[in-house]
Amino acid sequence: MPLFRSTALLLLAVAAVCSAGCATTERYDRSLNALLGLPEPELLQQWGKPSRVYESGGFRYLVYEQRDTAYVAGRATGYQTVGTGADSRQVAVGGTPETAIPVQCTTTFELQDRKVVAWDHKGNYCKSR
Repeated sequence: MPLFRSTALLLLAVAAVCSAGCATTERYDRSLNALLGLPEPELLQQWGKPSRVYESGGFRYLVYEQRDTAYVAGRATGYQTVGTGADSRQVAVGGTPETAIPVQCTTTFELQDRKVVAWDHKGNYCKSR
C-alpha cells in the first residue's frame, strides 16, 4: 500500500504542476522559436542576465536556470471529534501530507554573430502560457 500511495501522490503532484495555468512545453517551444534571429542585446532585454555564459567553437551560449518548488496540498481521509461539549473540536485523521516537488528548467540559447541561432531546454518545468 505505501508504494501505491507514493505513486498516487507523485501522479497527483505531476498533474497539479502540469495543469498550473494551462502551461505547456509546446507553448514554451513556440515562444523560444520566436526568438530565433534575435540580436543578443534584445534577448538580454527580454530575458535578463543569464545564469552562465560560455563560448565554444565560434558560438556563444547563454544559459538561464530556473528552480522553484511546487506544493501539492495534503488531504485528510477523515475527521474525528476530540473532547466533549464546548471543548470539542474536529481533527483530521489519516490522509496524505503536503508534498513539495522541485521544479526546474534550464534554457540554453546558442548565438552566432551575436544572434540567436538555436535553443535547447531541459527540466520538468519548461513551460509557458
